[in-house]
Amino acid sequence: MRAKVLTLNDYPDALRLWELYNDSASVMDKATQLHTKVSLYYYFNRPDEMLQCVDSLLTLYPKECTTEQKLAYCYVKAEKLLEKGHYKKLNTWWKSLRKDKKLYREIEKQENFPCSEKAIQGLSDKDDFRMDFLESSSTVPTSYTYPLVLSVTINGTTLPATIFDTGAPYTFLTKETATKCNVQCMGDTIPVKSMFGTSQATTGFVKTLQLGSITFHNVTVHVSLLEKDPIFSGHDALLGLKELRGISALEFEFGKLTLKQKSLRSPLDPNMCFAETGCAFLFANGQNYLLDTGGEGSFSNTPDSVSTKVIDVNGYPVQFFNTYTTIPAAQKSGLLGFPFFSGFKICTLDFDRMNFSGEGYRLRKSYSELMNSGDMIGLDIEYERISKTTDEMGKWLTNASLEMMKNKPESCIQYTDSLLGKYQQELGGSIIYVLNLRAASLAYLGLYKEAGDLMKMCAQVVPDMINGYNKCMALTPFGAQQLSWEQPEVTLNTTFSEKGFLASAEINGNKNKLYFK
Repeated sequence: MRAKVLTLNDYPDALRLWELYNDSASVMDKATQLHTKVSLYYYFNRPDEMLQCVDSLLTLYPKECTTEQKLAYCYVKAEKLLEKGHYKKLNTWWKSLRKDKKLYREIEKQENFPCSEKAIQGLSDKDDFRMDFLESSSTVPTSYTYPLVLSVTINGTTLPATIFDTGAPYTFLTKETATKCNVQCMGDTIPVKSMFGTSQATTGFVKTLQLGSITFHNVTVHVSLLEKDPIFSGHDALLGLKELRGISALEFEFGKLTLKQKSLRSPLDPNMCFAETGCAFLFANGQNYLLDTGGEGSFSNTPDSVSTKVIDVNGYPVQFFNTYTTIPAAQKSGLLGFPFFSGFKICTLDFDRMNFSGEGYRLRKSYSELMNSGDMIGLDIEYERISKTTDEMGKWLTNASLEMMKNKPESCIQYTDSLLGKYQQELGGSIIYVLNLRAASLAYLGLYKEAGDLMKMCAQVVPDMINGYNKCMALTPFGAQQLSWEQPEVTLNTTFSEKGFLASAEINGNKNKLYFK
């Protein structure tokens, strides 16, 4: 059993290890149970329980641990003590660890150990981390568009341009922001990897970090050592997941983030886990996907040469940009970025249950995709979202299309005139669409000659539109439709038939049957 447990030693195996433990814990010896629980508690966000298991293994069963396992357990213990903000305890344990010279020499050889001796000593006189969560929930406004921006306050200084990035394990500050907020730096050097490459950072100590009505005290962060580090894209900071892992749940809605705290922790019901990097991964269809609000798109590693593909992720159709790879292990991973989160009416990262869920999901399309496909109903459904997430030109294009659909030609013409007056060059090929909308509105009003002139112009680029021109020219002699109301309200007597509702009418003096379908 021990050998089987030890083969499931990486985060993609967390669910299988969870199932194995639930099925077989009763036949495991005590040391094997502890080995299993260290991994499960690590992956499923139970740091206190994990630390207890590590101490039990290293104290009661040292002979049941190989040198590699001892090194791994020292690594995760240092990581979790730092994550929990137990700075004095971390320093005391580190001093005792140094007495085991053989083990300490092995630790010194390790790359990317979670904290340096310099940082441990620098934090040794700091008060422990704590969180003031005065209410059961706190809601914070966010941006409607990528990146997901919100406001935090560090040491009394407000940072309105902070990116909330679930793909970042640590909160990360620019060098300029750290100076402005009087952040104390420890002087160590930490490599921080991103899509821009590897940045150099140092450990910083923040006395208070406020997010909504929540105050985090005595927080460790990363501070970039680079001037104008490109990882921030001109923003003040990245808010990572380290502090938020102690919160019961994060709820994402359009334009807001709600943080919830329960008095009692809910039992585990995992479909996601935390990896060794500190990032959260969702399991779906045999794949593991990084949950990354800081990702501009969603990406999938695949041997498929197609550049984009819609893939089902636990029942949610997701538009992926494909990254070509022939490495089998890499093909089981991907990234779910900002568009995935924004596809839900509401979605939740439940850190108690280690479960991701969502409601009201749609594969969101841009206004241009909806218009190009002729989906005016979809455009109307998405109007609120589009009006808050697109620029002025996009809003005017959307409004012009919807006004035409709703039989408001005068309003449609006003929007097309504004577009042609302000964004003629920016419209590019869409200018034909705008001219066609204007022509249709003019024809609706009976201004067939003016509509025909526009259609003729458009037909030079799109020959099929010559049919519209011909119709307008044929209708020009008749002029605009005129309605004559003899009374304010008219009631029609109808009967229902297979062809629709039937009413009697008189056309050019002749009695006819009209069917309304």
